[in-house]
Amino acid sequence: MEFDWLSVCLGVVTILVFLAIFTLLRTMNSPYIARFKAIVHSQMVAIDGVEDAQRITFNHNGRVFELVEAKYEVREDRNKIYNSYIILGAKTKTDFTLHLDDVLNKITVAGILEKALGVTLDYKCYPMDAKEFPELYRDFKILANNMDKAKIFLNDPEVISILTSLKAQFSVYGFLMPMVINRGDLIIDYSLSKKLLDELVFDPRKILEHVRLLDKLAAHIERL
Repeated sequence: MEFDWLSVCLGVVTILVFLAIFTLLRTMNSPYIARFKAIVHSQMVAIDGVEDAQRITFNHNGRVFELVEAKYEVREDRNKIYNSYIILGAKTKTDFTLHLDDVLNKITVAGILEKALGVTLDYKCYPMDAKEFPELYRDFKILANNMDKAKIFLNDPEVISILTSLKAQFSVYGFLMPMVINRGDLIIDYSLSKKLLDELVFDPRKILEHVRLLDKLAAHIERL
């Protein structure tokens, strides 16, 4: 008896395609951050009082981090479209606040993140002249609650290197920083950076690299 190897191969391919489609359909409605549970060795829990929001809390290098996903509604051509905030946050033992450009307003659309992250947003900041800082900051408005600490922080070579890697272009005309430091909490909003989000799509373990970057920035803040 001779095998019809072509039929066998086609059968195997069909099964693999079916499994791939089944896996995709099964995960499409799952929270995006669920893929990080095994990587950060922690569980995902629903956030009380916030619809369609989940949180993963974990420790790295003795510091508390949070991954948060919160869905929000967008109306487009009379249709409801649901999108998600994907947030990575790190905590420090300080009240330092630093905003670059208008990131704070972009991060808090619909006010959902205040509830999701348990963060009281600090708007009491002083504007600083970007021309007094390295070239990286020329594209941003700089706002801080402590100008002396901000000068030390923003001029540090390692901080400049990290913020350069986070800086994202949002149009042909400008840039944004998808991170805000608010009362000692560092927050990356992935919805503001296609570059960072693409890194996670292609390699979910990249989240550990982002965690290490925030940990380094947090350590600098605690030394101010």
